[in-house]
Amino acid sequence: MEAIEVRPDDGFVVVALSGELDVADAEWSETLEKSFRDGTSRLVLDLTNVTFIDSSVVRELVLAHRRVGPGGWVRLVYTHHLIARVIDICGLADTFPQYATVDAARRAAPTRAAAATLRVEAAVVAANRRDAYSGEHHDGT
Repeated sequence: MEAIEVRPDDGFVVVALSGELDVADAEWSETLEKSFRDGTSRLVLDLTNVTFIDSSVVRELVLAHRRVGPGGWVRLVYTHHLIARVIDICGLADTFPQYATVDAARRAAPTRAAAATLRVEAAVVAANRRDAYSGEHHDGT
């Protein structure tokens, strides 16, 4: 990891990270922990300049998500395809939709691709509920 920048911003905190994040980088998770101790319940992690994450980072993201509680949120800003792939492989795309900018994360406006995925998944769930009595199943294809 190269740098951490923490910016309080109108009711939420932005933590901007850069470089490669892995199990050897405890500093960024300590920064999150301090933010929570200070009362933060709305957190934007700006990963725009992050080029790699491993499973230890995913674990910390899930723990942060659990920690914020009702009314709080953790939103991720990232554009790197490898980060998107890790989030997707772990089955966390719904929990951590992709935001292209900090402003979009603040407004809860995910990228078009993430929003489209959420709409398709919602449609599949609705179709499965509607057709549950008939024994049909929709998989989105």
